[in-house]
Amino acid sequence: LLLFCWRDLRTLAPLFLLLGFVIGMFPLIVYNLQAAPGLDSLSMLVSLFHGGPSMHTAHTLPKLIQGIEGTVGMSLPTATGDPFCSVPAVEYAIDASPSSLYCTLLHTGWSAGYLLLWLLSVLLSVRMLWKLRSRMRAGSPEERHEVVLHFARLCLLACAAVALTIYAVSSGPQDAPHSHARYLVDLLIVTPALIWPVWRAATAPAVKEMQHGRFAGSRLAVMFNRGVLLLITLLFLLGTLSIVGDLSSSQEANQQQDKLIAALERIGATHIYSDFWTCNRVTFVSQEKIICSVTDSTLQPSHNYYAPYYTTVHADPHSAYVFTYDLFQKASDLQRAERSGHGFRRLVFAGYIIYQPE
Repeated sequence: LLLFCWRDLRTLAPLFLLLGFVIGMFPLIVYNLQAAPGLDSLSMLVSLFHGGPSMHTAHTLPKLIQGIEGTVGMSLPTATGDPFCSVPAVEYAIDASPSSLYCTLLHTGWSAGYLLLWLLSVLLSVRMLWKLRSRMRAGSPEERHEVVLHFARLCLLACAAVALTIYAVSSGPQDAPHSHARYLVDLLIVTPALIWPVWRAATAPAVKEMQHGRFAGSRLAVMFNRGVLLLITLLFLLGTLSIVGDLSSSQEANQQQDKLIAALERIGATHIYSDFWTCNRVTFVSQEKIICSVTDSTLQPSHNYYAPYYTTVHADPHSAYVFTYDLFQKASDLQRAERSGHGFRRLVFAGYIIYQPE
C-alpha cells in the first residue's frame, strides 16, 4: 500500500481501513482491556511460544533441533496437505501420527519439495523485480501491474517464511508436532505463490521468454513442469479423497459428543472439569449451556485461556469430572475416589467416565 498506492493515503481509504480493522478486532480489544494480568493476548502468545512449566528447556540447542525436525518431519506436511500416513481426524488431538521410517521419509520429502518450491518462487520473483526495476515508476500500466504482482507475491512468501520460522523455534513442534500443526494452517494461503514458478515454466509464453538452447527453455522442461503440476494436482486430490474417507469416523465422533452433552444436561452437570479438547468442544457445541474448566491428569487447572470459565466451575462444589477412560487411568485422585465409593456418583456415557459429587 505504501509503495504502490501511496496516493490513496490522501483519501478516506486509510480511515475506512482503520475503521474496518477496529470493528473486526473489537471483541479482542474489549477482552484485552478486561483481561487479568498474564491472560491478555500478548502474554498468552508469549506463553505458547515458550511452552508450559515442563518445557523450561524449550530453547536449548538440542530442543531447537528437535523442534526443527518436528516441523520438517511432521508439522509442515500435516498443515499443507500431505496425504501420506495421515491420521484420522478423531485421533488428531492425541498426536497419534505414525513414526515409522517410511512415513518419516515421505513427510520429509514433502517438506523438502515445499521448501524447494518456496525457494524457486522467491528467486524468480526477485529476478523478475530486478529486471523490471527501471519500470517501477515510469512503465506502462501493464508493466506496473506486473511489478505489483511480483512484489505482492514476494511479500506473501516472506510472511510464510516468518510464520514457519517462529513456529519451528517455538515449543509447539517439540512435544506435539502433529496436533500443533494447526498453527501453520495459514500456509495454505501461500500455495498459489509456491506453484507459480512451475506454472509459468509449464506454459508456452514462458518458454518463449527463455533464451534459446537452455534446458529451461526446451520442450523437455515444459513437459517436466507440466508433469510436476499434474503430480501436485494428484497429491491434493488424494488428500481430498482421504478426507472424504474420514467423514464417517468424524460424524460418529460428533454423534458421540452430542450424546455426551445431552447426558450431561440430563443429569444437571452444567459445570464440569475435563481435558483441553473435550472442554472446548463441549462448551462451544452446547452454546455455553455447559461450562467446562480444563484440568490435567493430576486434576490441576491447565490451559484455561478464558478465566471466567474456570472461575465459574471452581466456584460450584457440584462440578462434575468428565474424562475418557485413558485419561481417567492417569487421574489418581479419581481412582482413589472410585475405590472409596464415597462422595461421588459414577456414570458412564458415550465413552466418558463421569464423576458427579453427591
